[in-house]
Amino acid sequence: MRCKRCGARVEAQWEICPHCGASLGKVRRYTSCPSCGAQVPKGRGTCPVCRHPLHRSWLPELALLSVLLLLIGGYSAFQHYAVEHALSQVASRVRAQMPTLSIDAFWGTTATPTPLPTPTPSNTPTASPTATHTSTATPTRPPTATPTPPTPTPPPQPTATPPTLLPAPELISPKDGQKFVGKGARIWLSWKPIGRPLAEDEWYAVSLRYFANGGTQYSGTWQKETRWRVPAELFQKYDPAHPGYQWDVVVMKQTSTKPDGGRAGYPISEQSETRTFYWQ
Repeated sequence: MRCKRCGARVEAQWEICPHCGASLGKVRRYTSCPSCGAQVPKGRGTCPVCRHPLHRSWLPELALLSVLLLLIGGYSAFQHYAVEHALSQVASRVRAQMPTLSIDAFWGTTATPTPLPTPTPSNTPTASPTATHTSTATPTRPPTATPTPPTPTPPPQPTATPPTLLPAPELISPKDGQKFVGKGARIWLSWKPIGRPLAEDEWYAVSLRYFANGGTQYSGTWQKETRWRVPAELFQKYDPAHPGYQWDVVVMKQTSTKPDGGRAGYPISEQSETRTFYWQ
């Protein structure tokens, strides 16, 4: 793919064009910069404060999730098979232990009638004994298998919604591509305020970048004012093959102070456009 601003060829996973610094995509989740500690939206290629490269791969999380899903599916299948096997074993044992009973065996011994005695001449009738039934077999009731309750599934957790960012600061000067000559040139980077006063823990973060010594070098500051003068010691610090300085501004919220006295925090506004000037 190509950058929409300068037309340079860039990789699909990059968030910032390495040639002109244009943003190639926007995300709203945050992560900490390993270099300066600033809170940066996830998915960005570089930190908006110190421009340290950021890389994050989701392959380990996806692999772990796949393994967990396979384990849960295997456990459910094994549990279902174990219950079915146990019920089948119980039913087989009950059928093997139950005898085949006849009606006579079920009700007990068969009653045998007692012969009547020979009547004697008497006016008093003789009562005949009554046959009794004795039950010797008691039907056996098969045991009832107790089903295993299913494992409860935890409810899904709600996803936190990222806060809405403030509008990006609007750059004023210098214009994109403007040239300055001589070390004594006074170069002021200026921009418009965001529309409301900054809180005590809010700052304008200015990021200045140039290419030298085989890589991108960074400079900048956090301040309350809406303009910043480029230090004179940065005159012609760039690689002659890559002239030019790139800069942009973003509003940051301070969360802590570094051991060296620097500030750390996260952006609360969109990043401004990126402009380039030349200092020869």
